[in-house]
Amino acid sequence: MTANPESTALLLERLDRLELVGKRVKLSDGRSGPIVHVEYEAPQRVALVQTYPETPSPLTRVGVDRLSPPHLPCIVEIET
Repeated sequence: MTANPESTALLLERLDRLELVGKRVKLSDGRSGPIVHVEYEAPQRVALVQTYPETPSPLTRVGVDRLSPPHLPCIVEIET
C-alpha cells in the first residue's frame, strides 16, 4: 500500500484495532505477515502478526504506534 515510513506511521495511527486486523504488513526486522490481533488501544498499541506459515503459528509481537515499546520490531509497510 505504501513504502513511505512517515505516511505508513500516520496511516497506522489513524486506523482503529478492527481496521488493522487482517492487514498484511512488513516489519522492521524483514519478516512479514497478517495482523491477527491488536492488544492495546492507541497509543502504545502492540499487534500480533503471523510471521510463520505453520498452523497454528507462533505469533510475533510488534509495535504499531510511535509510543509502542521500542524493543519490539515495528511495522514499516502495509502490503497490498
